[in-house]
Amino acid sequence: MGGGSAPVPPGGGVIDANNRFAYGELSGWLDMKPTGGGVYVYNNRLDGFAYGELVGWMRFSGSGYKVVTTWRGQ
Repeated sequence: MGGGSAPVPPGGGVIDANNRFAYGELSGWLDMKPTGGGVYVYNNRLDGFAYGELVGWMRFSGSGYKVVTTWRGQ
């Protein structure tokens, strides 16, 4: 889901299988659509699981903690 992609669907969307990796300097490559997991994209949050060989499983929907976004870089 790179720059210039279509707006996020209101009910939540899935990560595109062709654009499923994200990179962090300390975490390395993260697979946002791994086998047995996957991150879902909603209007105001990310939800689900991603996997990185350096960091293991990452949960984007922890109880009381969410990855929240306004999609405006805030």
